[in-house]
Amino acid sequence: MIDTTRLGNREWLADRMRDFSEIIHGTPRSDERTAIRLPGEIELDTLARQRRDGIDLDDKVLAELERMAGAA
Repeated sequence: MIDTTRLGNREWLADRMRDFSEIIHGTPRSDERTAIRLPGEIELDTLARQRRDGIDLDDKVLAELERMAGAA
C-alpha cells in the first residue's frame, strides 16, 4: 500500500491529480478516433451509465435471481 500522505496533504494531491488528468486529456492524440482514458475512467463511465439506465442482465441470470429471491 502507498502512503500518499508522505507526498502531501489530501487537497494538494487531489489538485495534482486534476492537473495530471488535464495534461493527459489535453495531449494531442495519435488517432483522433481513439479516446484518451485514464485508469478507472471506463469503470466510472460504466457505473454512471448503470445507475442511470440500470444493469443489463442475461435472461437466464435474471430468472435465477428471481428464483432465488422467491426462495428467501
